[in-house]
Amino acid sequence: MPQYKVFAVEPLGDATVPIIVTTAYTNPGGYHNGEYFVAIPDKECTFFAQRTRFSVKAFPPGGTVLDEDFVLREVLDQALLRLRTYVAQRGITLPPAVRTFRPDILEDTKSLLVHRWIRGVCQDQLVRIAKTTAHEPLTEFIRWVAGLETTDQTDL
Repeated sequence: MPQYKVFAVEPLGDATVPIIVTTAYTNPGGYHNGEYFVAIPDKECTFFAQRTRFSVKAFPPGGTVLDEDFVLREVLDQALLRLRTYVAQRGITLPPAVRTFRPDILEDTKSLLVHRWIRGVCQDQLVRIAKTTAHEPLTEFIRWVAGLETTDQTDL
């Protein structure tokens, strides 16, 4: 069954919480595909995306199974590598942590996309995901999200 996952990334410097969205699905020919989207709400609304297409329908027996869970893990690893490159290129210093894999990510729910939208932060990133993904359930959800009104915040 086609899947997508949403991850919250620890804040990077002045940026609010970046998000990573990963997808896994098979194309009409039965080949596995996956995508990642990295949306960083910095001053430039930095955005990275990539699609991975597997040229085989299955791995040979006796090892790892090529399925959507495997694809989701692979594209998440690719997204994290791209995010770490961004952190290094920008010279972002992350606070000390117990883990060495930085920045930290936490699997979240798709409501994270709703929160990002209603806050009015880099909304074009979500629109871009909807326009470029080949994963129809993700496109449909973002179209729904894009119909929501933004909120107004007032300091008290």
